[in-house]
Amino acid sequence: GDNLNFVFLEGDALDGASFDGSNLKGSCLYGVSVNNTRFQGAHLYGTDLSKVDNLKDAQSNRNTKYDQYTKWPYGFTKADQEKFGTEVQSARKPPHTACPQ
Repeated sequence: GDNLNFVFLEGDALDGASFDGSNLKGSCLYGVSVNNTRFQGAHLYGTDLSKVDNLKDAQSNRNTKYDQYTKWPYGFTKADQEKFGTEVQSARKPPHTACPQ
């Protein structure tokens, strides 16, 4: 249930970590490993997950929320997104993300 807005995590092994109920708005998970990492009920609005190779190995549920600005790994399909959580339309784009430009 932590507030991790705009956090930048690079190359960390987050295997088995719990982000249950955490707010990861605008955060950047760059090159991290998330085997059995829990995102149940997490808010991933505008979160950049594009460099997470094993996101399908993470645990999530319908209470996991993301928006149209969430960035997904290459090959992570719309069906994968829907299985990962629930999309919520955001009224406006986040001003930035924690990923380096």
